[in-house]
Order: sequence, then structure tokens, then C-alpha cells
Amino acid sequence: MYWNTNTRSLAGQSADEALKSFVGLIAKAEYVPDEHQYMLKPVSGTGKIKINKRYGGNVPKAGVSLDFDELGFVVDDEQYKSVLMLVALFHSFMRQHEVRLSCPGVVSTWGNVYRIRYD
Repeated sequence: MYWNTNTRSLAGQSADEALKSFVGLIAKAEYVPDEHQYMLKPVSGTGKIKINKRYGGNVPKAGVSLDFDELGFVVDDEQYKSVLMLVALFHSFMRQHEVRLSCPGVVSTWGNVYRIRYD
């Protein structure tokens, strides 16, 4: 998992250019871009899936357990600032959402799109 803080924005590009740029940012076995800043350390562990023959009610059909030896995240200063800014933006959006729902004349429709009704 990587979080590139110095990647050029895709905003303002045509759809074809943005798609080409986005696909170029995806790491493959034969090509890893130099600007990738990895956040997740290499992971090793075991996983088990248990499938129940008789299920229903409170008994699940399948259960999964994952046991990792180590799960570590490494972030640099730029990634830390970027993650904090993203969390702050989501928090701000959620507060605006609550305020907009309580305002008269604003209707929340499916997909969280807001319209102002003019009477």
C-alpha cells in the first residue's frame, strides 16, 4: 500500500489523459514507479476459513481468522500531514452534512445531493 504525496494532480486533465496517468501510477511486478512512498511494511501471517455445514440464526455460514506476525505502518512527514488533512476534510464534510440537513429549504436526496427549493 502506498500514498504518493508528490504526484501530479489528475484534475484539469481530459478523461483520456487522466486515465492514462492513473494507469501509469499503478505498480506492477515488472514496473514500480520511483515516486511510490510505501506505507505498509511487508506482511506475513496465516489465514483460516471455517465453513459451517449448519448455519442460520446466530451461526454464520463462514468464519475467517487472520493471524499476522507483524502489521506495521511507516509514514513520513508529508504522508502524515496529508492523512491528517484528509481526515480533517472528512470531518468538516460530516459537520456540514448535519447542518445542511437541519436547515429549512434544503432537501437531502438519494446520493447525498442537495437541492434548494424555490417556492
